[in-house]
Amino acid sequence: MQPETGWILHEPVPSLGDNITREIAPGIHLSSAPEALRVLAKSPPKRIRFVLGYAGWAPGQLEAEIARGDWSLAPATPDAIFGAKSEHPWPEPQTPGAARRT
Repeated sequence: MQPETGWILHEPVPSLGDNITREIAPGIHLSSAPEALRVLAKSPPKRIRFVLGYAGWAPGQLEAEIARGDWSLAPATPDAIFGAKSEHPWPEPQTPGAARRT
């Protein structure tokens, strides 16, 4: 785990060079360089998400979780990443009999 790391998901920003951002899916870029943060802070794009922290998996752990059905796999699209409400961007897992929070 690395709670001190930060990542920025954002729509394409022409003023960011390829050396400080990377397109990870069509319409979705990932930046983590301090210079990218400075550029984005001066002129933030409309679609942006700041993500703090990082947790990894032990060898084979992710594959086992996917096989068990712990993850829902879907294409990475700008609407999926940037379209959700910021206070609850991803749905909470549901347990049988639990009330859904809205």
